[in-house]
Amino acid sequence: MILQICCLKLYSRKKITDQSLEIKIIQEEQNEYSKKIEEGQCSIQELENLLEENNPIVLYHALTHIGKEGLRTKGIIKKLSELSSKREPQDKLIGHYKVGDLAIATMIKLGEKEDEITGFKILDKFEKKMVFRLFEEIKW
Repeated sequence: MILQICCLKLYSRKKITDQSLEIKIIQEEQNEYSKKIEEGQCSIQELENLLEENNPIVLYHALTHIGKEGLRTKGIIKKLSELSSKREPQDKLIGHYKVGDLAIATMIKLGEKEDEITGFKILDKFEKKMVFRLFEEIKW
């Protein structure tokens, strides 16, 4: 019995260490991507590829950079359109905002008409206000 408890404690410590290592690796990757984006060292193709990331921090940096720089390609618009529908709890970005909100704000910044944005059309009045609020809060 004591041996089982000791083994369980060792296993738990190893699991925690493995999780900590995994978290550290993810944080390093997101810092690397964020720095590369902020320094303007990402090609348009790399930014387009980053729009497939699941990491909300990397997505935030990629989307705001695309908006700031006015990077508008068919591929980017297509991916932004797909992202504009991401409104589930797992799509949380910052505070109350979702990935879809930032994708919509980025599309508006790129000159897309609101009524032509798939994700925008399905929003209620309050949600649309939130998107415009996010648009104003971002330092494009």
